[in-house]
Amino acid sequence: LQTCIVHLIRNSLDYASWKDRKLLAAALKPIYTAPSAEAAAQALDEFEASPWGQRFPTVVASWRRAWDRVIPFSAASCDTRRSASAQYIFALTYLDLDLAQLGHNLLGL
Repeated sequence: LQTCIVHLIRNSLDYASWKDRKLLAAALKPIYTAPSAEAAAQALDEFEASPWGQRFPTVVASWRRAWDRVIPFSAASCDTRRSASAQYIFALTYLDLDLAQLGHNLLGL
């Protein structure tokens, strides 16, 4: 189970094609940016009922399994959550690019 919100988001996006990742990330954003645990739970319920939740039930299941470990993130200050989101964006952008470059180097491309 992913216990870090950044890893949970990243893992969730792994279920989507590259074309859908930005849209799925936008659909998940109300969950991890909710101002309280109750609002986050409501956002997760809304995501589950949405077309994205119906299309990616595995994402919903992974969030529900990790909920007790993820929900403390909702109690963190906005600055802390903003920092975590920035770390996620950095990891998504640079780590994925590095892995792509590594793949090209290994394949001799």
